[in-house]
Formats: sequence, structure tokens, C-alpha cells
Amino acid sequence: MLAWKTSAEVVRMEEIPAGDPQRTVLGFEADKNFDQPAPKFNFDDPFEEEEDRLPKVTRYWKARDQVRTQRESRYRELLDAETAAASWKRAEEAAQKQREAEEEEKKAKEKEKEEEKRKEQEKRKGKEKEKEAGPSLSISF
Repeated sequence: MLAWKTSAEVVRMEEIPAGDPQRTVLGFEADKNFDQPAPKFNFDDPFEEEEDRLPKVTRYWKARDQVRTQRESRYRELLDAETAAASWKRAEEAAQKQREAEEEEKKAKEKEKEEEKRKEQEKRKGKEKEKEAGPSLSISF
């Protein structure tokens, strides 16, 4: 359960400076936040009856299964988020490529139009030059 807590949620003992006598074993005082005794489990008691051992084993497996299901659900969450991010990124890249292709097409069409305009202007200039020069007179003797 501790694996998914944020660091702010974890209860910690306060730091003790190096010169403080509390830091030594003789000057040790328990923190007020840690006033509960540690649970004592004796799994290797040879005199323990099977009926007494069974609830401990059942609790152990129940806790283990709960941790496993939490881990699997978190893994699925992260995997789904990663998959969604990857598909979003692919869609974004495809949209970007589409935009670039459209821009290229637009530029190509503009170049074609400019080329056609330039050809039309050259034709007009050629016709104007012919008009200025007038008809050619050829005199034959």
C-alpha cells in the first residue's frame, strides 16, 4: 500500500541534528507519531494449531491479492494513458503531415498560375512587338 502514497502522505520522524543527545541510543525518545507497538507475527511457532495458523495465512494472501490487484489496475491505467498519448501523438503528426502536404499543393498551384501568367505576358509582348514592327514589306525585283 505504501508504494502508491505521495511523499507528503508518508509519516516521517523529524530529523535530529548530529549534536543532539537524542541521536544516540542512550538519549533515544520515540516520536509521538509512532506510539503504536509493532505487530508481532510468529509464523514458525511449532506449538501453534492449524486453526490458529489458517487465519494468518488467509489474511496474508488476502493482503497480497489486494496489493496485486492494485498494482495491476495501476499498470492498466498507465498503459491506457500511454496508449492514448501515443495515438494522440500519431494523430497530431498525421495532421501536421496533412497540413504540410496541403501547403505544398498550394505552393505548386501558385507556381503554376505564376508560370501561366508569365507565359501569357510573353505572348502579349510578342504580339505587341509584331504590331510595333508593322507588316514586313518585301520588295522583289
